[in-house]
Amino acid sequence: FVVLWIRMRFTRLYLLLEKDRLVIQKKLFSTKNQELLLTPASKATLEESYAVNDVPVHCITVHGLGRNESFGTGLPPADKEFLSQKINAFLGVKVTTFIASKDDQVCVHCGSNLGRTDAAENDSTQLLCEACLLQANQNQSGTLWLPLRAGGTEELPKNLTVDDSNPDRILIRYPLLPNTRAITFMKCVTTLVWLGFTSGAVNSVEAFIQNGNWIAFAFQMLLGIPPVLLTITALLLLFLGQVQIAITREAIRMRWGWGPFCFKKLILPETITECQIVRSLPSQINKGDTRRAAASPVGFAAIKVGDAAYPLVTFHGIEYGQKVIRLVRTYLKQVTGRELPG
Repeated sequence: FVVLWIRMRFTRLYLLLEKDRLVIQKKLFSTKNQELLLTPASKATLEESYAVNDVPVHCITVHGLGRNESFGTGLPPADKEFLSQKINAFLGVKVTTFIASKDDQVCVHCGSNLGRTDAAENDSTQLLCEACLLQANQNQSGTLWLPLRAGGTEELPKNLTVDDSNPDRILIRYPLLPNTRAITFMKCVTTLVWLGFTSGAVNSVEAFIQNGNWIAFAFQMLLGIPPVLLTITALLLLFLGQVQIAITREAIRMRWGWGPFCFKKLILPETITECQIVRSLPSQINKGDTRRAAASPVGFAAIKVGDAAYPLVTFHGIEYGQKVIRLVRTYLKQVTGRELPG
C-alpha cells in the first residue's frame, strides 16, 4: 500500500496527442514512454479501475489500435472528465456522458457509457457508441463481431487456449484472473498469510511434542485448521482457477473455478438473448445465485439468458472480453449453425 501511495502521489504524466498516436510519458524514479496508435474510431472513456466500499474509482482509457492505455486514476473526477472531453474534442469524437450511473446504458461492443436511453425505443442488443458505429460502417460485413478462430492470422488473448480438434465439441480455456500487478499483489499477500498460518501450526505441533498437552493442541488445531483450509483454497483459485467454455450442438457448458471449487452453468443455445458487452440488472438478480454477475455501472463481457448475466471474463479488460465473445460467437455458429443476436 505504501508503494501504491508513492506511485499515485509522485508519478508525473506527460501526454503527447496527435491524430494518429498518443504517447504517455511516466516519470517517477525513471522515465517510461508508452505509445498507442490511434484509429478513426479511437476515443477516451472513463472506466472503472477499482471500487472502494462499492463506489467505483475511474481511470481515463484511450482506445487505440488493438489495445488500450489507461491513466489518471488518482485525479479528481472533474479533472478526469475534463481531460477526457479535451482528448475527444481533439480527436473529433462526441461523447456526452462519462461517469455511468445504474440507469445508464453501455455500448455493446466497447462498454463505454451511453447515458440514459429509453428502453422502449431502443433495441438493447444494438446499442453502439458513435465510434463503434463508425467502425461497423467501415467494415465490409457491416458488423463488429468478426469471426475469430484458433490458428488464424489474428493473435488470441494471452494464456487462452482453444481445442477445436473435435468439430462437434469446442473447448475454450483461460485463467479466471488476469496476470496483472494487482492480482500478483493479491497472490503475494495470500501466500504470506498462508505461510503465517503454516508456521503457527508447526509451532503448535512442536509444543505438543514437548509437553503432550492434548487439550491445548486440539483447541489450537480447531482454531487454526479452518483459516488454513480457506487460505489454501483461495491460493488454488488465484493460481490455478480457470474459466472453461465447452460448446456442443446441445448446450454451452460454462465452468468458473478450480477442481471441486467451482461454479457450473449449462446454457441452451436457443435461450441466449445476448453475447456481448452488457450491463447487469440489479433489480432482477437473485442475490442467492452467486453465478450471476454483480451489479456494476461498467459494461462487461457476458452471456445473457433473460435477465441473468453470466460473465465470460472477470478483470481481464474490454479487449480480452471482446475476443472471448468473438470466439464464442464464431464457434457456436460453426457447431450449431445458430447466429447469436446482436
